[in-house]
Amino acid sequence: MLSSATRLGACGKDDANAAVRATREALAQVAPDLAPEVSGPAGEILAGPFALVSTAGVTALSLGALTLALAMVGLYGVQSHLTAARVDPNVALRYE
Repeated sequence: MLSSATRLGACGKDDANAAVRATREALAQVAPDLAPEVSGPAGEILAGPFALVSTAGVTALSLGALTLALAMVGLYGVQSHLTAARVDPNVALRYE
């Protein structure tokens, strides 16, 4: 384990490929069943599986915002009706 850590530290800052290679070798020595199969930028790796989840999240957020707006307009209408009925009794609905 110490030799793997030493090899990782021996890589230069500009040599990213060597660092990735050394990391894979160290991981393969310590736990061969955990060796990575896919490499690349995280955004590209996660873009495929989470595209549907992201779309569903945006849709749910949009519907939630629409629901909130409709609720606010409805509460405003009820409140204004009650206020108008309190100010002028002739405006109130009469059930006779």
